[in-house]
Amino acid sequence: MALWRALSAKAFTLYCEFFRTVEKPALKTESSSQIPADFFDSSDPVVVAAPSEPSSKSTASAPVITPVLLPDNFFDKPTKNIKQKQEREKKVLEEEEWLKFQKAINEETHKSAVVVEHDDDEAKRKRELDEIEEQLVRWEKLHDLELKKEEVAKKLAASEAMEVSTGGDSDSGDDDAGDDFNMMDWRKRKLW
Repeated sequence: MALWRALSAKAFTLYCEFFRTVEKPALKTESSSQIPADFFDSSDPVVVAAPSEPSSKSTASAPVITPVLLPDNFFDKPTKNIKQKQEREKKVLEEEEWLKFQKAINEETHKSAVVVEHDDDEAKRKRELDEIEEQLVRWEKLHDLELKKEEVAKKLAASEAMEVSTGGDSDSGDDDAGDDFNMMDWRKRKLW
């Protein structure tokens, strides 16, 4: 209906006359059509055939049709075209912004990954240094324990040497048994 309003009065009359005078082809029941293969692919401008004025009744049965060339965008609505163009431009801008956003996110992700990797390396180095310091402390304790062991061994050897030099008193033998028992008890050695 909007199409009829858009047409000028003269174009409308020509259009109506054309359909009144043109003979309608009979419908074929066959499946094959007479349309050429490139019928819809043509990029030629739209041509509407307008009938010429019949001069007599004899030519009325076979009307003469003259083609009328319609101007470009004859059936288009300018407001719709503008809206469609704005929508296309908006979509293009949105796509460009989306690509910029993705690029920025990728850059920030890369920077974040570099920072995290650097922090992980630092934490690993610090952890290794802490473990090395702990090992050093434990080695020092072990060394101190070995020195105390040597001192105790020297004291034990010295006390045995004194016992042998003093001779074996029968009363001292009972005391020695108690001393041996005390030497075997690690809590009384005071190694800690």
